Amino acid sequence: MRYRFGRGFAIMSDASRQTQSPWKVRDYRVWFTADTSLLIGVSIGAFAFDLLGYTVSHDVAVAGFVATVYSLVRGAATLAGGVIIDRFDRKRLMVVGGLASFAVLVGMIGAWLAGLMTVPVLFAFAALRGLTSGLFSGVTDTVLPQIVSGGQLTQAYAANQTRDAVAGMLSSPLSGWLYAFGPEIPFIVSAVMYVVLVACAPFIRADLRPEAGRAGDRRTEEEKAEAAAHADKSLTAALRWFAQWPAATVNFALIAIMNFGLNLGPTIAILHQQAIGTPAWIIGMLNLFNGAGMLIGSTLTEPMTKRLRGGRVVQISLMPTVVALVVMTLTDNPWTIAVSCGVAVFLLIPGNAVIGAYTELIVPNDMRGRVNSFFSLLSMLLGSLASALSGVMLKAMGYTLAMAVSTLVLVAALALTIGAKAVRDIPFCGEFDAIQPLPLKA
Repeated sequence: MRYRFGRGFAIMSDASRQTQSPWKVRDYRVWFTADTSLLIGVSIGAFAFDLLGYTVSHDVAVAGFVATVYSLVRGAATLAGGVIIDRFDRKRLMVVGGLASFAVLVGMIGAWLAGLMTVPVLFAFAALRGLTSGLFSGVTDTVLPQIVSGGQLTQAYAANQTRDAVAGMLSSPLSGWLYAFGPEIPFIVSAVMYVVLVACAPFIRADLRPEAGRAGDRRTEEEKAEAAAHADKSLTAALRWFAQWPAATVNFALIAIMNFGLNLGPTIAILHQQAIGTPAWIIGMLNLFNGAGMLIGSTLTEPMTKRLRGGRVVQISLMPTVVALVVMTLTDNPWTIAVSCGVAVFLLIPGNAVIGAYTELIVPNDMRGRVNSFFSLLSMLLGSLASALSGVMLKAMGYTLAMAVSTLVLVAALALTIGAKAVRDIPFCGEFDAIQPLPLKA
């Protein structure tokens, strides 16, 4: 493999950097349709359910407790979901999960239209929604490395995150608009999206059994069956895997720290703007600039990943974030804050796509559900902690000091990308096909 050198880092030759677009893979297009329908169904339904909590109870405290029940049940079910994902055919789980979520939504719609939606019934549906989400929401992400090759996975992740950014900007306003026509309308739309998911799953041709391996796995059926027979399918096996591979744990920890810092800082800024009386429409511009920054930055994913090692992409992606948080610490001007929110996430998609694809590839295919479930649970806990701490820090420290602390969290993340060999050694994305999963040792 040939390299040329420039500005302190190796650059792969053009011949070595070529990777096929995931859009050329038929199964990826089907998967993307299924996953997008799931995203729309979840996003529209979640916002509408928050509105329904107050509509039914006429009490903001009760509405908040409904959301808490959903989160607690989902968190408790997430680990069980990881075990299920690693035990059964994931294509079938996409169908089962879609049908289960559809059934819950049909029940909610029926209860509302029949006048039976009381506060206790609302709590019951919150628990059911949390259960189905915890058990099945991780299936579609888990199967992606079985559908596209390692060399295609970074671009696939970038496309998914770009789509997520668009959905994040549009789903809440759309759900609210639909809710105005009747509380049942957004849930009907959500139910239809789950039908699309169920309809798409059988058209994925790839073998999505846990023992099937990643896309392009050339083992015989006998070899796969033998590996499955000797696999440790317990939940604790995932914890042992983290303990055995500290370098992998560093990469997962980096993602967690980044997400925590990116939740904490902007939440502090938004709460402060509310406290000083900034008009709601201006505060809403923070989310608009955030989404716009991600969308513009997503166009740099391909050129960055072709020219730079994966580790360098991750390092560079955090630099605008730290600069933006420093600016937000020094001023509370709402328009400066809005622009800074866009700058903070400008290179987030390229960085997340690289480290997200890399971490998926180093996890054994038959353990990915459990490993991801532990990480998902950690992310939920840190997200809740960031929301809780933001108000407490703002009240106890004041805006400037609270923002300075959140900035230090992201400075620590940037330092980790520079100092940790596990991050620096992430190779060029064109070499991702050669990455071998880190096995669970006996």
